[in-house]
Amino acid sequence: MQAMNFLMAGVGGQGVIRFSQILGDVLFHLDYDVKKAEVHGMSQRGGAVNSHLKAAPRVYSPIIENGTADFLISMELLETYRNRDIISEKGMVISSTYTLETARMAAGLDDYPSDLTEKLKEIFQDRIILIPTLEIAKELGNLRLHNTILLGKLAANMAIPKDKWLASIKNIFPEKVHELNEKAFSAGYQYQPE
Repeated sequence: MQAMNFLMAGVGGQGVIRFSQILGDVLFHLDYDVKKAEVHGMSQRGGAVNSHLKAAPRVYSPIIENGTADFLISMELLETYRNRDIISEKGMVISSTYTLETARMAAGLDDYPSDLTEKLKEIFQDRIILIPTLEIAKELGNLRLHNTILLGKLAANMAIPKDKWLASIKNIFPEKVHELNEKAFSAGYQYQPE
């Protein structure tokens, strides 16, 4: 049983916490000791939200130190860049290409960095997968599916059977959104970057 460190990042309302609940549920049912901690910030106002999750035979602290994350899963491009130092030298980044202006940007006090995609590709090279979650969510008919699409891509990059993930989705989400989230998960699972 291999120890694993995950950091989920995004902004308020994107489902970072729900994502970490599902991931924790999957790993818990595989007999991992799972610990997680969230940093909410100004989440109600579109501020940063992070969730640290560690899974191992025994976990003593959920907080992940810089340079030790096996996976950084991010639902917003600037949050991916802001959290770039958390990833280990062999770690993988799975990020949405979605961009959201901060309040300072909306007020004209800051500009959204224009070259983030190129910077991230330069930093992580073949260890980053960028997914157009907004476009996929639009095709599925619900703009709130960023987290489940990214969950699908994470699942595709881990040696855990797909049915374990789908069982946890059913365990965590209300029944009325099971089908939609299963479609979003499958879309992320099957997504192949160009």
